[in-house]
Amino acid sequence: MSEHNEQCNLIDWAKKHESIYPALANLFAVPNGGLRDKRVGFKMKKEGLKAGVPDLFLACPSFGRENQNECGEVEGSVPCLGRNKLKGLRPEYFGLFIEMKYGKNKTTEQQDDWIRRLRHQGYKCVVCYSWEEARDVLEEYMDKFAIDVMQEEHNGIGKIISGFKE
Repeated sequence: MSEHNEQCNLIDWAKKHESIYPALANLFAVPNGGLRDKRVGFKMKKEGLKAGVPDLFLACPSFGRENQNECGEVEGSVPCLGRNKLKGLRPEYFGLFIEMKYGKNKTTEQQDDWIRRLRHQGYKCVVCYSWEEARDVLEEYMDKFAIDVMQEEHNGIGKIISGFKE
């Protein structure tokens, strides 16, 4: 096994569970690792690549239980109420970053700096040592009511879809 394999296993799991957790459609990798030739590395740095950024990002806010009513619904979360109903709600986290590690690997100083700064900006950041640990983090994050605001194509009305199991 390797960090690469662990991350691939997590992405495979996420793709298979998007019907249960719609927010997983917003999970993507940050291509900041790996060996590249110098020309490609130079080009990517010119495009904004930065060392130490966590491996994965779930672009989905988590509103936490404090914003939910006794039925577990976020105020204004009935489908088709639109984005305006989310105004005034402060997310617990703006999104989730995951740094994957394997075996005895530790985070670098650059990674620690990124994690510290991202947490300060309101993002949840975790370091996971297996795809199962990362899966558990994702499920817990989404079970705390991550919501995904999507646009319906046919009429442009915002639709709010919960990120947790129904």
